[in-house]
Amino acid sequence: MKYKKDSLVYNTFLLTLANFFIRIMGFVYRIVISRLAGAETMGLMQMMMPLYSTFIGIVASGIPIALTRIITTYRTKGDYRAIKNTITSAFIGISTLSSLLFVIFILNINLFSSRLLSNNMTKIPLMLLSPCIIIISIKAIFRGYFHGMKKIHIPAMANIFEQIIRIGLIFALFYYIAPNDIESSAHLIVIGMVIGELASLLFLHVNFYKHSAFIRTYDSSCNVHGTTLKSIGKIALPITSTRVILSIASSIRAAVVPRQFMLMGMTSKEALNSFGIIGSMVVPLFFIPFIIINGLGTILIPNISEDVAAKRWDSIRNKISKAIAITCVTAFFSSTILKSLGGHIGVFLFKEPDVGKYLTPSAPFLVLLCLHQTLSSIMNGLGLERDCAGNNIIGAVVELIALYIFIPIKGVFGYIISFYLGSAVAAFLHYISIYKKTSLSFNIAKWVLGPVFSTFITGLCIKIILMKLLLSSMASYFIILLPTIVGFFVFLSVLWAVNVAIDKLIQSWIYR
Repeated sequence: MKYKKDSLVYNTFLLTLANFFIRIMGFVYRIVISRLAGAETMGLMQMMMPLYSTFIGIVASGIPIALTRIITTYRTKGDYRAIKNTITSAFIGISTLSSLLFVIFILNINLFSSRLLSNNMTKIPLMLLSPCIIIISIKAIFRGYFHGMKKIHIPAMANIFEQIIRIGLIFALFYYIAPNDIESSAHLIVIGMVIGELASLLFLHVNFYKHSAFIRTYDSSCNVHGTTLKSIGKIALPITSTRVILSIASSIRAAVVPRQFMLMGMTSKEALNSFGIIGSMVVPLFFIPFIIINGLGTILIPNISEDVAAKRWDSIRNKISKAIAITCVTAFFSSTILKSLGGHIGVFLFKEPDVGKYLTPSAPFLVLLCLHQTLSSIMNGLGLERDCAGNNIIGAVVELIALYIFIPIKGVFGYIISFYLGSAVAAFLHYISIYKKTSLSFNIAKWVLGPVFSTFITGLCIKIILMKLLLSSMASYFIILLPTIVGFFVFLSVLWAVNVAIDKLIQSWIYR
């Protein structure tokens, strides 16, 4: 079967490959750099990241989505003069905002390092990182442009280029300079990060210059900048506000959870250890399917926005249904692997047997996280960013309240329940909003029955294979790899058979 180069499946596959490559490079990078720089240097970097991410989130979280929506609408109408006005206005407004934030960041570096982070060693790394506020904001404009023009491969290639430059440069700096203290190591890591961002910005700029040659031939009107910036802000502000609020909620969660563990009778060390296992080992495994889900979400926004502009509601419902089906298939297969092999994965990756204890019973609910992410992207594509923001905030509040309710009752599992419950509430509210906008019908056969039945059969096959392998003296990685590969083909085969059976059953009812 051939797919168009701008189709949902083709673009999802393309971004999945890019995300997979980036994740692999990032995984190798974290392992090697932690050995080169040491745990204390990595701890210093982790201390700075939330502050840095907050400033970056203000200028870069909502802007690409807003520009994608607006440019997609104008491209559908063939109004390239309006696209040029939008890009010009975005450069003026976002450059001004990012420059203002950069000045605020620089003027308060002493306050951030000594008072907020309580570590003066963060001062110079933060200062070195500060140009990224401007760099990433400009990158956000380019990303929004390319996504809106359906040239999604260019931002994906820019991300890969950035990773290659960053990793290669940091390794070279450590090899030739060989730092022997925490501060010097942190400085080299930050320098590599900044130059990597600059390299990807240059890559995007060169491609933008080539691609937008015909758009630059149109005249730009100075009178529309204010109106255009209002349009961008109307879409970007709810998304950006949500990201900032969710970051605050995440910080509150990090403070509340260990404290609740200690109220159960754990010592401070035991509470931090349990929180570390869940937050640093179990939860990251939940996000494995997001290699696909994130790529799907990126291409959903321009695809749905284009159909909204043209009022093609049948196409919108078809794309949403396909996106939900892809999400459910990805999530259910991932949950099967994590539930069946969770204990072995925890020991192999982290040398921590407790990972499996928490991962195995919670893996079946992974679909809630994935649906929350996909439905959020659909909401943004439909122009429901304010409803999306409100739903996500409600979900975050529910999660925080649930922490106080379930941790005293269920202990560490109470944290996992709360984590899933917040996503479930937000996802449910998202679906209600989407249904009201599109009258989307619930496809229980393709979204639920097929993936669930395939999950059941695949789980049984993996269990049988695992029993045989455990009786042998196979290496631990092989015990994980073989059932995963076999399970993948079993899952797809059963899913195909179930879908064929469902389609024939429906046809028999229709033509009876």
